Amino acid sequence: MAEILMNKKDWGEGEWLNEPGMNEIVEFDYKGYRCILVRNDFGSWCGYVEIPAESKWAKYDNYMDIPLDVHGGVTYGQAAKNKETGKEIYIIGFDCNHGSDYAPRSEAINKNLHLFAPTGIDGSSALEGKVKELQQKMLDLATSMHWKQVYRTLDYATEQLKGLVDQMDSDQIEENNGD
Repeated sequence: MAEILMNKKDWGEGEWLNEPGMNEIVEFDYKGYRCILVRNDFGSWCGYVEIPAESKWAKYDNYMDIPLDVHGGVTYGQAAKNKETGKEIYIIGFDCNHGSDYAPRSEAINKNLHLFAPTGIDGSSALEGKVKELQQKMLDLATSMHWKQVYRTLDYATEQLKGLVDQMDSDQIEENNGD
């Protein structure tokens, strides 16, 4: 089941067709920080930056309290170990899967919910009626939204990630100049 709708061509036409797909990692170094972009289950971009564990940004009890300006706010914060160096690090992240964001895989999943439903011996779905009801509810919800959903491209997510690093980096410079 995990392979269902993993191919971007199954998601329909859109800018995502010219970008990396599911399970493809975009990784780059920016100002000495390791930056990573991956798609979530709905095909939306998520961005992460590794910072030193001793950074002031890693000291918040709740990552949602980290006062950094990034698309949708900080939605991830986790202590970890760098696999290459073994050093303690902290990872801060965000995602482009909020109410005003278009998630390209979600529409394909909604249209194909029957693929995820358990089937009976005769091949019929035991949840067929429920699946159709859920599809209608999702359609009603989507049409009732008063904002236009926008697909956040890889370029957009990259710029957001760089902006996150710029904020941490400029704050670090100010701290060091104040010493």
